[in-house]
Amino acid sequence: MNYKIDIQQSGPNQFLGSLPEAGLYTTGNSKKEILERLNTILTAFERWTQADYVSSDEPIIIGGSNRSGTTLLWKVLNAHPNIACALETNFFCQTPYLLQILPLGPSIKSSNLFIERIAENLMISKDTIQRCAAQTSSLAFFCERFLRTFADCKGKNRWSEKNPNNVFHVDYIRIHFPNMKFVHIVRDGRDVACSSHRHGTPSWEKCAERWNKMTRAALQYRDQPWYKEIQYETLVNNPAAELRALFDFIGEEMDNRLIDTFHTTEQPAYLDDHPFHENLRNPVNTQAVARWKTEMDVEAKTQFKQIAGDLLCELGYVDSNDW
Repeated sequence: MNYKIDIQQSGPNQFLGSLPEAGLYTTGNSKKEILERLNTILTAFERWTQADYVSSDEPIIIGGSNRSGTTLLWKVLNAHPNIACALETNFFCQTPYLLQILPLGPSIKSSNLFIERIAENLMISKDTIQRCAAQTSSLAFFCERFLRTFADCKGKNRWSEKNPNNVFHVDYIRIHFPNMKFVHIVRDGRDVACSSHRHGTPSWEKCAERWNKMTRAALQYRDQPWYKEIQYETLVNNPAAELRALFDFIGEEMDNRLIDTFHTTEQPAYLDDHPFHENLRNPVNTQAVARWKTEMDVEAKTQFKQIAGDLLCELGYVDSNDW
């Protein structure tokens, strides 16, 4: 991944205009001077993200298409007495937002919004995040140090991280955390599309494209011994059997009380302002299974079949595209 900016080719709107979106602001006497400073910083950032570091930790990494049940798995893993599961840190995505946790010098200012969001989501101090960054020489080392600290704060011995976008970064994670276990949750793409459509994605076409892209990104690892696939529909219909298989895979003892997670209405307070996770308030049920039958019209079905119908067949949800 190359973040270097071509000073001759980059216009002010091409890169500088995107800085506020990343929460970064810079000062200087000229655009060329600003870009030169940024190149220095981004070169250092690239070295930091790509530096060699191999951890001996055994993290549990959760991924899957948006709206497929990754948050449900997060809730279950966090209920285990030995596992602390971090919620969507985006650390493994190597996003330039990570610049906000690094000392950038006086020429670059940071809004710290990224740090604040992580601190709020994980209920951990901003100082802890910044201290871990200052003590580490690479992104992988930082992830290890910070997520270990996160687990320690929760009184747990093993860390996990849940993010739908982890499906795009499995190779990076495997390089630096070769002992990791990857849990991929799969859900009927038609129900995923309905859920996405309900929550702000008006285009059925985009819903289908995202499910197809994210699901296929993870399926390429299906034959690996460190890969575990869970079908959302099976999980909510038979949680006891699926959870036993899951915890056997990750090497943790199954506690039957974990099944109670599916029946509780409790959730962390910080999710109160996250309407996308409102269903965590309710006991797990099968009401969202096959929702597409009543929510997708003919046009929506046609668009979905054209884009992702083949994947539905591959996953065994349908025998053909005649549904």
